Amino acid sequence: GQPNYYDVLNDEESLKATDYDALVETTSIEDMTEDEMNYGILWSLMFDHTFDDADLPRLRLCSDGRLTRRRGDFIPWSSKELGWLGYFVKESVSIKEFGVVGRDIFEN
Repeated sequence: GQPNYYDVLNDEESLKATDYDALVETTSIEDMTEDEMNYGILWSLMFDHTFDDADLPRLRLCSDGRLTRRRGDFIPWSSKELGWLGYFVKESVSIKEFGVVGRDIFEN
Protein backbone atom coordinates (compact mmCIF):
# COMPACT_ATOMS: atom_id res chain seq x y z
CA GLY A 1 0.00 0.00 0.00
CA GLN A 2 0.86 3.66 0.26
CA PRO A 3 3.71 4.52 2.63
CA ASN A 4 2.82 6.25 5.87
CA TYR A 5 3.40 10.02 5.73
CA TYR A 6 5.72 9.93 8.74
CA ASP A 7 7.73 7.00 7.32
CA VAL A 8 8.32 8.98 4.13
CA LEU A 9 9.16 12.11 6.12
CA ASN A 10 11.75 10.22 8.18
CA ASP A 11 13.21 8.19 5.32
CA GLU A 12 16.88 9.23 5.04
CA GLU A 13 16.92 8.72 1.26
CA SER A 14 14.04 11.15 0.75
CA LEU A 15 15.75 13.73 2.96
CA LYS A 16 18.90 13.79 0.84
CA ALA A 17 19.04 16.58 -1.71
CA THR A 18 19.62 15.49 -5.28
CA ASP A 19 22.78 16.98 -6.74
CA TYR A 20 21.42 17.91 -10.16
CA ASP A 21 24.58 19.83 -11.05
CA ALA A 22 26.54 16.58 -10.82
CA LEU A 23 23.85 14.43 -12.46
CA VAL A 24 23.14 16.68 -15.45
CA GLU A 25 26.49 15.82 -17.03
CA THR A 26 25.75 12.07 -17.05
CA THR A 27 21.95 11.92 -17.39
CA SER A 28 20.20 11.95 -20.75
CA ILE A 29 16.81 13.58 -21.19
CA GLU A 30 15.46 10.09 -21.96
CA ASP A 31 16.45 9.11 -18.41
CA MET A 32 14.70 12.17 -16.98
CA THR A 33 11.28 11.45 -18.50
CA GLU A 34 9.44 8.96 -20.68
CA ASP A 35 6.75 11.47 -21.67
CA GLU A 36 7.27 12.90 -25.17
CA MET A 37 5.93 16.38 -24.38
CA ASN A 38 7.85 16.58 -21.10
CA TYR A 39 10.96 15.55 -23.06
CA GLY A 40 10.45 18.49 -25.40
CA ILE A 41 10.02 20.90 -22.51
CA LEU A 42 13.11 19.65 -20.68
CA TRP A 43 15.09 19.86 -23.95
CA SER A 44 13.90 23.42 -24.53
CA LEU A 45 14.84 24.44 -21.00
CA MET A 46 18.19 22.68 -21.16
CA PHE A 47 19.16 24.50 -24.35
CA ASP A 48 17.32 27.82 -24.04
CA HIS A 49 20.67 29.62 -23.76
CA THR A 50 21.97 27.88 -26.89
CA PHE A 51 19.33 27.57 -29.63
CA ASP A 52 16.72 30.08 -30.78
CA ASP A 53 14.19 27.28 -31.37
CA ALA A 54 14.54 26.21 -27.73
CA ASP A 55 12.59 29.29 -26.62
CA LEU A 56 9.79 28.31 -24.21
CA PRO A 57 7.82 31.42 -23.20
CA ARG A 58 4.99 29.60 -21.37
CA LEU A 59 5.12 26.76 -18.86
CA ARG A 60 2.14 25.16 -17.14
CA LEU A 61 2.27 22.35 -14.58
CA CYS A 62 -0.74 20.16 -15.33
CA SER A 63 -2.19 17.42 -13.15
CA ASP A 64 -4.59 15.85 -15.59
CA GLY A 65 -3.23 13.76 -18.45
CA ARG A 66 -6.63 13.83 -20.13
CA LEU A 67 -6.55 17.49 -21.06
CA THR A 68 -5.52 18.57 -24.53
CA ARG A 69 -1.91 19.52 -24.05
CA ARG A 70 -0.28 22.48 -25.73
CA ARG A 71 3.35 23.40 -26.03
CA GLY A 72 4.62 24.17 -22.55
CA ASP A 73 2.18 21.87 -20.67
CA PHE A 74 4.24 19.66 -18.33
CA ILE A 75 2.64 16.77 -16.45
CA PRO A 76 4.99 15.63 -13.67
CA TRP A 77 4.43 11.86 -13.66
CA SER A 78 7.04 11.47 -10.91
CA SER A 79 8.99 13.50 -8.38
CA LYS A 80 12.07 12.79 -10.53
CA GLU A 81 10.51 14.61 -13.49
CA LEU A 82 9.40 17.49 -11.27
CA GLY A 83 12.91 17.74 -9.83
CA TRP A 84 14.50 17.96 -13.27
CA LEU A 85 11.93 20.54 -14.35
CA GLY A 86 12.78 22.68 -11.32
CA TYR A 87 16.47 22.35 -12.00
CA PHE A 88 16.16 23.65 -15.55
CA VAL A 89 13.48 26.28 -14.84
CA LYS A 90 15.70 28.07 -12.33
CA GLU A 91 18.24 28.67 -15.13
CA SER A 92 15.72 29.59 -17.82
CA VAL A 93 15.83 32.95 -19.52
CA SER A 94 12.86 32.40 -21.83
CA ILE A 95 9.89 31.63 -19.55
CA LYS A 96 7.64 34.66 -19.32
CA GLU A 97 4.44 32.98 -18.08
CA PHE A 98 3.97 30.20 -15.50
CA GLY A 99 0.78 28.50 -14.33
CA VAL A 100 -0.59 25.49 -12.49
CA VAL A 101 -3.59 23.53 -13.79
CA GLY A 102 -5.31 21.11 -11.41
CA ARG A 103 -5.71 20.85 -7.66
CA ASP A 104 -3.88 17.56 -7.26
CA ILE A 105 -0.71 18.55 -9.09
CA PHE A 106 1.67 17.52 -6.29
CA GLU A 107 -0.02 14.30 -5.17
CA ASN A 108 2.32 11.88 -6.93
